[in-house]
Amino acid sequence: MKSKMYKHLLCLLLVSALIIGAICSCSAVEIGIAETSKLSDAAASTGASDDLTATGSVYEIKGELSADKLSSYRDDDELPFVPAVPQRPTTSPTEAPTEAPTEAPTEAPTEVPTETPTEAPTEAPTPSVNGLVDGYFYIDGKLAKGKGLVEYEGAIYFVRTDGTVYTSGKLNVTEAKANGIRPAGTYRFDANGKMLDVGIIDGKYYEGGVIKKAAGVVLFENKYYFVRRDGSVLTSGKITVDEESANGLVPAGSYRADKNGRLDITGIYNGKYYEDGRIKLSAGVVQFKGGYYFVRKDGSLFTGGKLNVTEAKANGLVSPGYYKFDETGKMLINGIVNGYYYKNGVVQLGTGIVKFNGDFYFIKKDGSVFVGSLDVKESKTNGLIKAGTYVFDKNGKLIG
Repeated sequence: MKSKMYKHLLCLLLVSALIIGAICSCSAVEIGIAETSKLSDAAASTGASDDLTATGSVYEIKGELSADKLSSYRDDDELPFVPAVPQRPTTSPTEAPTEAPTEAPTEAPTEVPTETPTEAPTEAPTPSVNGLVDGYFYIDGKLAKGKGLVEYEGAIYFVRTDGTVYTSGKLNVTEAKANGIRPAGTYRFDANGKMLDVGIIDGKYYEGGVIKKAAGVVLFENKYYFVRRDGSVLTSGKITVDEESANGLVPAGSYRADKNGRLDITGIYNGKYYEDGRIKLSAGVVQFKGGYYFVRKDGSLFTGGKLNVTEAKANGLVSPGYYKFDETGKMLINGIVNGYYYKNGVVQLGTGIVKFNGDFYFIKKDGSVFVGSLDVKESKTNGLIKAGTYVFDKNGKLIG
């Protein structure tokens, strides 16, 4: 009975030893060695050393103990068993380490870069900067962002919201952005940002966005003006224009300017007919410097051809009918017209006695016909009448 109990106890101890051996650490090895030492001593005292074999530092039971050998142990003897201790693994673990890596993080740095920004400068290079610098416009050392129209060195620029000047194109300038420099409207700007407006604005004459000084006579919106040395336009005064200052636009001479600066010019200049400084449109037949011309719808002269002049367009200067005009636009009329004697459109001066449409006339020095009583000398009879005293009617016809 006692022998069976030992066997059962031995089996339980073997199972327990296997379980404990699987989970024990190095300390269990030491314990096992100690137990083996005890077992070795017990085996020596009982003669059971032949049933044990050494494997490394661990002893195992060889085979099975016989019932006789088990019965030979006393109740208070220690069992001849040392549990097998698992060997330490010699290979590195394959699991990933749980500790945080020591390498530097690969995330982007959070510090502010030290490079110079590429955006437009917000401050002037120096407090003294004013005007246009590298396409940017400064006022008192600061960018004039969104300023609109500005004047600089005689030219006009438009400053945009980023401080640059508008270039190469047309731009509609509102009243708010005109800053009183120009009326609201559409203006052109060149590649450098200069306004390309031409004309008279605020009493001064501009060409290419710049005040044109000492320009002399200029033509703007079909009217003539005289521009003085400072670029201003002459107003409410009289000016003597020499040939150089006339710029080929008007004959040299004296002219009067009205309160708006418009020169009081009446006549034909550069192929167009003017009255009071303005081009006269659709004027029909007009008289200028003894000649007759026909003014068309656009104010230009009819030239080099034949034209049927209606009564409405004859303006009482000539009779209705067909007339020829030379290359300058002069009407090639012949005879007495409005009290003057013409040949091929040219007034004949101081001719004396002439015959026209069967009647005789006396032509004075200015080309007009004589009216009244006159002593006609032989040299002025032109062989048409005898020398003597004659009477001419109100139209210049010789009546007796």
